[in-house]
Amino acid sequence: MARLAFQHEPALASRRIAIIADSPELEHVLAPALEGLGLVAATDVERADIVLWQRQATDALEALLDAAVSGHRRIVIAVPDDALDQWSFAIGLPGVELVPKTDHEGLVRAIARAPARSPGLTRENMGDDPVQRLRELGAEVARIAQALSALGPGSGVADRRPPYRGEAGEGAEPSAPAIRAMIRARRTRDQYFAPELFADPAWDILLDLMAARLEGRDVAVSSLCIAAAVPPTTALRWISAMTEQGLLVRIADADDRRRVFIRLSNDAAERMAACLAALNRNGPQVA
Repeated sequence: MARLAFQHEPALASRRIAIIADSPELEHVLAPALEGLGLVAATDVERADIVLWQRQATDALEALLDAAVSGHRRIVIAVPDDALDQWSFAIGLPGVELVPKTDHEGLVRAIARAPARSPGLTRENMGDDPVQRLRELGAEVARIAQALSALGPGSGVADRRPPYRGEAGEGAEPSAPAIRAMIRARRTRDQYFAPELFADPAWDILLDLMAARLEGRDVAVSSLCIAAAVPPTTALRWISAMTEQGLLVRIADADDRRRVFIRLSNDAAERMAACLAALNRNGPQVA
């Protein structure tokens, strides 16, 4: 089995990592790459700065998650590809990242991002961290949504309506069928161009959840990963980041305490309604 190789990362030097796996296979594959990053193996989980977990959820994991939320260590959970929903309880927890266990490179990259939670880092060494990207884009998205809501057909002057509030009147309220049509149109582009050219997981996630909200149904994490139209590892990072930013909320499944559904927050739903209404007023398009 091929082994991964990563360049030495000074920011990770001497940080201790514990790999908690059901079998030695994962450790065998990842250990050289982690060593190449400058990480030191830790035999005592309590003394580890980073923990890579690949076992069933146990009381020991609960304690580690509490420590991650408190900022005392970082947890990367290697999740079976068919068990995303069973592990969805960990989505959005500070210091915790879920990665499909078959994505070995994704697991190593998730571990290498550990310093990104430390203060004083620049945009350059944050890499493609969606949390940082959301922070940078959040104000701009809000400004655009407000500007779109203020525009009427043929109008060149913004009015003084409150931000994120949809107008009453024809076409103001978005509908689930219209949003689903928009999603289908976005996927049609992928048949003619490389999907990466239009990759926008945050918007795809928002669209899918807005349609689900209007349809009155809950969305599981596995379904949302599909809707994001990107690899599961990337989708999970965006879902987690958007949850941390307050755009998404976790709703516990009454039948399974470890399973959660994902919904738009009320604020995000309000913004989406205003933005979609504005897009509708300004003409049909593939958003």
